[in-house]
Amino acid sequence: MGLIDRLTSAGQQASAGARATVEEADLRRSLARAYDRLGRRAFALIEQGTLRDARLASASEEVRALERRLAAITAGRGDS
Repeated sequence: MGLIDRLTSAGQQASAGARATVEEADLRRSLARAYDRLGRRAFALIEQGTLRDARLASASEEVRALERRLAAITAGRGDS
């Protein structure tokens, strides 16, 4: 195998590795978005009283506390 062939092969391997890495990153972002949507929907159901589970109480209270803090900060700045 000549130098050009080795360089071409190495380039193809690097390109395949990069594609796999990009695909993995895309899948991880998609998974994170899906978890985010699920969490938001679950929180909405908790707030509506449709979903009740003691294991979710501390997490939902944390969300409420953070929302209150954010509202206080934005209200102080005049944001809506």
